[in-house]
Amino acid sequence: MFRHRARAPRFSFITAVYESEPYLPEFLDSLAALDVDRGDLEVLFVDDASPDNSAALIKRWIRRTRAPARILRQPHGGSTAARNTGLRHARGNWVSFPDPDDALDPAYLAAVSSFLADAEAAGTPPSQLAPMLMQFYDVPANAVDNHPLGYRYHEGRRLVHLDAEPRWFHNHAPSGFYRRSVIERAHLRFDPELSAGFEDARFGSEYLLQFDDPVLGVVPDAVYRYRRRTTSVTGTMWAKPARYTSVPEHGYLPLLTAKRPPPAWLQLLVLYDLVWYFYEYDRPDSENRTIDGALAARFLELLDRVLAYIDEPFLAEYPMHPLPRHIRVALAARKTGSITNRGAVVTADGEAYRITWYRMADEPDVPVEVLRAGTPIPGEHRSRPIEYYGEVFVVEHTVHVGFSEGMELVAGDERFALSPPS
Repeated sequence: MFRHRARAPRFSFITAVYESEPYLPEFLDSLAALDVDRGDLEVLFVDDASPDNSAALIKRWIRRTRAPARILRQPHGGSTAARNTGLRHARGNWVSFPDPDDALDPAYLAAVSSFLADAEAAGTPPSQLAPMLMQFYDVPANAVDNHPLGYRYHEGRRLVHLDAEPRWFHNHAPSGFYRRSVIERAHLRFDPELSAGFEDARFGSEYLLQFDDPVLGVVPDAVYRYRRRTTSVTGTMWAKPARYTSVPEHGYLPLLTAKRPPPAWLQLLVLYDLVWYFYEYDRPDSENRTIDGALAARFLELLDRVLAYIDEPFLAEYPMHPLPRHIRVALAARKTGSITNRGAVVTADGEAYRITWYRMADEPDVPVEVLRAGTPIPGEHRSRPIEYYGEVFVVEHTVHVGFSEGMELVAGDERFALSPPS
């Protein structure tokens, strides 16, 4: 509900609108249900020359609700251009960019306002705000807490100094809140070169780099419901050549070279985006496997430049969501030219155990066997090249055996003591 209070807005919502007609009613209903004083919010809908009836729906909604909103129009230029248009007209102290196919909980802005009041009273004003991000496919009420970075919200409201706790970065502009004074002072805008992805993260990272001690305000009681659509940019980006060139060249590298050495939170933010190139490639039907040789070679060239700025422990250990070990080993080996942690790893696999060991692709193949008290143990041996974008990063050896104490893996002249999985 919009309660009237005559003053400059505290918050500006900038919403890029293009072919959003099927989803707009739910989004508009969520805006109308917000518990917020009318004077605290302005909503700027930027019509990106949408060919459907989105603009008409918004006009009728504004007239019916008397919402503090207006429509801006521009020739079709994509969501980055639309957001930039909105920034030129925004007046709020804090700016956010909710998408028109998503939905906000009624207490969304009330929770944000309460958090800001508490933070300011404590003398630690946040640089950026991160509401709770929940995901759904059909209706907003079915949204669930399954985001890979969802751990950020599980400790309640927090003020996080990113230099001390770098895993708590927020890279989602639709649910992020940013100080407009900082945006304008630094002349920040969304980069149209990144229409294939990473435009949110580039904008938010450039913004945080303006602070000597960036502080993230985590607001789990302000719930943003994010719609997963297979036809969205997120769902189709892997088929776009620019995903393999523009994103690393115009997204990752300018950030990683902006401050030497790059802050740990920035390294992790880039790495979080980067690992999906490999996670997706592992899918047999992935679009990543269809890119041609020249494009793949260019991506690998850019990958090597990016990895030069990311600390090897972040690659080997990857301290965020679960990531298959072969991806972590492959990326660390790509950076260092060696297997930095050569020890064999034992994992449970049904009634047996799987023992995994890696070697570099250019190392000679050697016999691999498992011994107990010097006696070979029968088991199923396999090896496979870990290949990405036409190049083998490492070779993975696995042995499936029944486990008992005192076993060791022998690979050529190397011997590794084996411990049962914890």
